[in-house]
Amino acid sequence: MKYKITFLLIVMTISVGLKGQDSGFLNGYIITNSNDTIVGLVKYINQVPYRVLVDIKFKETEKSKTKVYPPEKILGYKAESKIFHSLKNPDYSGKQFMELIIDGYVRLYTSTVTSFGAPQYGSANSSSNYLLKSGDKVLFSIDKKFKERLSEYLSDNEEVSGKIKSGVYKKRDIEEIIREYNESKQTK
Repeated sequence: MKYKITFLLIVMTISVGLKGQDSGFLNGYIITNSNDTIVGLVKYINQVPYRVLVDIKFKETEKSKTKVYPPEKILGYKAESKIFHSLKNPDYSGKQFMELIIDGYVRLYTSTVTSFGAPQYGSANSSSNYLLKSGDKVLFSIDKKFKERLSEYLSDNEEVSGKIKSGVYKKRDIEEIIREYNESKQTK
């Protein structure tokens, strides 16, 4: 009897896991390279096992055939309230989808990648932050030499730059830093 119950639990777990592979589509849209917006359903993460997808999946309706889009094939997408842009990562080769965290004169993006470790450790997500000033074409990485590089990058705002140099602002304060910097740009 114990074996039957154990077997039944294993089968149910596998079934739920397989079903989870195909779920996860969210309301949203894609923006094509010709700047057209197509509304539909977007999947950018797998629920089981949890991992960020390199290429997104898209379908116009629940019954439509699923299409796969790598970062080179579209400009970006929206899934529920999250917006992603296809951008060249300065730390790696090629483009990837990055989440737009703050929009403004300086945009804050987060790049999240899933890396698979040994089976006993499972997979892990690692994130890096990047900035993009209006008019710039190349992302600025804030993960290297934070104080000196970021204070220089935002040096046209002496107050924000000074707070970074003096240690008032730390790397964990990046959202507050960018909001303050962008607010100063709006008042000028």
